Amino acid sequence: MKRIAMVVSVVLLSTVAFALFASISVDAADAVSSHAKDINDAGQVVGQRFFAPGVGHAFLWQAGTFRDLGTIDRLGGASEALGINNGAQVVGQSWDSAGVVHHGFLWPNPDTGIGMKDLGTLGGASSAAWDINDAGQVVGDSETASGAKHAFVWASGVMTDLGLLPSAPANSYSFAWGINRFGQISGHATTSSGTTHGVVWKTQGLGTYAITDLGALSGGSSFGRGINDAGSIVGYASIAARKSGTTVNHAVLWTPQMDGSYAITDIGTLGGPTAVGLDINEAGQVAGWGDVKTKGAVYQHAFIWTQAAGLTDLGTLPAGCCSVGLAINEAGTIAGWGITLSGTSHAVLWVNRAIRDLESG
Repeated sequence: MKRIAMVVSVVLLSTVAFALFASISVDAADAVSSHAKDINDAGQVVGQRFFAPGVGHAFLWQAGTFRDLGTIDRLGGASEALGINNGAQVVGQSWDSAGVVHHGFLWPNPDTGIGMKDLGTLGGASSAAWDINDAGQVVGDSETASGAKHAFVWASGVMTDLGLLPSAPANSYSFAWGINRFGQISGHATTSSGTTHGVVWKTQGLGTYAITDLGALSGGSSFGRGINDAGSIVGYASIAARKSGTTVNHAVLWTPQMDGSYAITDIGTLGGPTAVGLDINEAGQVAGWGDVKTKGAVYQHAFIWTQAAGLTDLGTLPAGCCSVGLAINEAGTIAGWGITLSGTSHAVLWVNRAIRDLESG
């Protein structure tokens, strides 16, 4: 009963927010192509729609209607939405007209109630906001004054540099992808040896965070993506291929242990060389994509992974070649994109594992 009441409240809040926040409605037929990037528990979807080659705007979709979220006013170029929380707050990045400088944004601007708030940077030229939790904490990456890219967390107007792994060279980078309701942050960072490992940041007190290296598989590198409230993290890791001497990438799941360490589990592929886990919900269902070999060619297909069934290929749009699953909500609905028969990318949902083209209404 408590869970139902909470979901109803979220739906009501999100519906009001969708109706009141200033934006521009756009007919589905107007878009050249689109990608869905995230979905919340109310079924609201965010992503990017292109109306001409290279001209894309962030969108918010609900119940068959797309809304153009515009751009950061002073930049005026393209934009894309990358994350949405259960309060219908949206984060992403917005470019200048030259397509060079980009800043992370929060929509709607909490200062004005409309438009995008420019989240700024860590002293460098560009930044991007990748996720937001229900408390309004935003994570992403930003260039510093030295030009290095560092992960950040933004809250109440303050952007905090999450730093690097211990002993990593000064020119190393870190990247924050997801944040759960406890403020735990998933991502990846350069190690002291120069490889990349999945990492997690945990709060150690007001405004301070400790970083933990999640380790890797036999290939040596790994990348953290989504995180759920239990602290489980999905991503991918390289594996040394015995026959070719090269590496392939498998989707992986890191599970927190009682001693504070993390166990890494290889959750496999769809039969091709690469699979990537991108998001995980509270039930432990994982969304992502993997390579599928068909008639001598390799294509990307979206998947869902469960502990009971393992990886399941979610297929594509009718006669389409490819699909990607990027986000999953608590109902198990997955948001992503699929290629149509004509070769155009469309934002899609998988509802009960059946694909729905959002550009078709």
